This record gives sequence, C-alpha cells and structure tokens, in this order.
Amino acid sequence: MATVVFDFDGTLADSFPLILEAVHERRGGRRLSAQGIADLRRVPLFQALRTLGLQAWRIPLVLLSVRRAMYTHMHEVPICTGMPAAIKALQAAGHHLFILSSNRPANIQAFLHYHRLEDYFEGIYHCGVFRKGAGIKKLLRVKHLSAKHCWYVANEAADIEDVQAAGVNGVAVTWSGQDDTLLAQALPARIITSPQQLEQVLAEETA
Repeated sequence: MATVVFDFDGTLADSFPLILEAVHERRGGRRLSAQGIADLRRVPLFQALRTLGLQAWRIPLVLLSVRRAMYTHMHEVPICTGMPAAIKALQAAGHHLFILSSNRPANIQAFLHYHRLEDYFEGIYHCGVFRKGAGIKKLLRVKHLSAKHCWYVANEAADIEDVQAAGVNGVAVTWSGQDDTLLAQALPARIITSPQQLEQVLAEETA
C-alpha cells in the first residue's frame, strides 16, 4: 500500500477566497470580482499575492499573520468537491494518509473536525512557507517512510518540484482552478482533475 500526503490549501480545502479576504482586511482597497478571484486561482499563490501588490519579502510574514486569523473561520471553508469520498476510499483501500502544509495544524484540525474527517489521517505535519521539500524529508525520516512509495498531492507547481527533488512522487491537481500548463512544467508523475482519480492512480502505480 502507498503513503498519500496531502497539501491542505487548494488541495483538501478551498481556502483561497478566505485567504484573499484576510489579506484585504489587512491592506484595504477594492475587493476582487468573482472573475478576478478565478483569474488569480490559475497562478501560484506567491504570484497571486504579488499581483495584489504585496512585496515579495512580506509575503511569508503576511501568510503567517493570515493563517493565525483563519482559525475562527475554518467552518466557513468548503472542502474540495469529491474529497470526502476520495479520502474514505483511499483509507478503505489500505493507504496511509497524512497532511503536510504550511498552514497551522490547529486550523487543519478544526477543518477536519468540522467535516468529520479527522479519523482518516495518521498525522498532520507543518512546514515552512514555500518549503515543502524540507517538510517531506522530515516526514519521511520521522515516520520511516519510503519515498518511492510516497505520493504528495498538491496544487502548486513549486511544491511538486520540491517533493520530487526529495524522491517523492508528485500528483498535481487542478480542481482549485490552477492552470494545468503551469503544473505540467513541474513534470509531476500525474496531473489529475478530480479527487476520484486518486484511487485509480494509486491502484495502477502500486499494482
């Protein structure tokens, strides 16, 4: 059986609108239209925040502040369509499920509790902003996992590149609106468009 490690924001949780709202509360200005939000979904988070006028050096600090403020709003964050059924199917098939994210573990735990999914994951691991490579290496070491049999599921090309540099299989996902052309540039093992495809991918790769 395989180890499946999920990113959180944009992969399990559709938290992008909440992140944008929290940034707006700190910076002010005019709120984006629905089309404006959709356009920003297509690009990496770092680029989206730069488009909003944030200086590059401030982005990690702003994200840390935003994620501290997210806790009381996690019940407002929708789970990505089809994800509950996919998570349950993966666990039922015997796969080991983890979460690795730069979001705060307390936020993720609150989200999982609200959606009644906390019992399906064996652990939640935190990593620095834009440092998934270091995070996945630590998870592999702590849990004595084989990189060859580990799959990281994420919606950011940079995250896919980081984990694959550590020997982990990257699965890029498009269901939060990401541009599949940009994701393809990271050379992921697979690009999928719905959570239901995860079970099929793992069945094929672990057969």
